[in-house]
Amino acid sequence: MHHNKAVFYTVLLTVIVCILTISACSPAANTPAPQKSLELGCLMPFSGPAAMYGERGRQVTDIYIELVNEDGGVKIGNDVYKIDLNWGDDQFSAAAAATAARKLIYDDKVIAILGYIGPGFSALSPVTNAEKVMLFSKTGGVIYSPQKDPYVIFGSPVGEITLNQA
Repeated sequence: MHHNKAVFYTVLLTVIVCILTISACSPAANTPAPQKSLELGCLMPFSGPAAMYGERGRQVTDIYIELVNEDGGVKIGNDVYKIDLNWGDDQFSAAAAATAARKLIYDDKVIAILGYIGPGFSALSPVTNAEKVMLFSKTGGVIYSPQKDPYVIFGSPVGEITLNQA
């Protein structure tokens, strides 16, 4: 009986040592580095006379952002960022655009507002410029001034890149 106990404990101890040895020799678990997020905003009309354009634009943009994030995100320098896109309803009105931009800037902490197409450029650009938030706008060309609006990129960089891919 005593011999059986000794064999049992010897086998148990051997199994424990083997498990510890195997786990010590195995490669360390790949714990992914915490992924940073890039807070971006997008103003579109989700209510008002142009709401249908906002909803269509949102669907396409959400799919694109999802694909970028699934592909690993955006690499800037040595860091990789997941894109968090925050939406604002500009109601296709200048006052609503400025209000929505303030919410995106102060509450959501966005660093840029993308794809603006509404009539409120003159109300929106002073808000984004004062807070040094980049504004990518497709409208407002009549009143746009690079000297007055240093944080505004006018036009469509994506469209221009796409058109020049011949």
